[in-house]
Amino acid sequence: MKRLLLKLSVILLIFVLSYSYSKWCQDKTSHPNLLSGLILKQIPDFVVDDIYSENKISKKSLLGHKTNKIFVHFWATWCAPCESEIKEFLSFANKNSDSIFLLIAINDDVKKVKKFLGNFATTNSSSVLFGIDQTGRSNQDFGTVKVPETYLFNSNGVAIKKFIGAQLWK
Repeated sequence: MKRLLLKLSVILLIFVLSYSYSKWCQDKTSHPNLLSGLILKQIPDFVVDDIYSENKISKKSLLGHKTNKIFVHFWATWCAPCESEIKEFLSFANKNSDSIFLLIAINDDVKKVKKFLGNFATTNSSSVLFGIDQTGRSNQDFGTVKVPETYLFNSNGVAIKKFIGAQLWK
């Protein structure tokens, strides 16, 4: 009986510690509009592959659009928080066609990304671009530590805000 009680106590302790740690992590990363010491001052020089063509997407191509704002969103198919927010993010992008949205899949496979995006009503809008960076170089250039992370820039490429973690895009 004592052994059973000891085992149940250990299991309960592990559960409580795991739950507490996950809540602590969630509290630190999932606040809407969280600006976390934005060091990035402007869009860095970067190049990623366009998922649906052989074109490259770069700082120059983003700044070439006449737009009010530029959103650069880092995500991955293997990222559960990314999956939970992608539908809402794409809906937000469709409602804000006066802005440019670049979704960069990092450390991922093109086929997996296309299949993943096929599960959602993606847009045909020229204001939403889908890039892939299989090397992880672009997230280093931007200073992205984990996904999802989104950067907001003005039309001149000056950093306005950094969103860390999944957001409520409305």
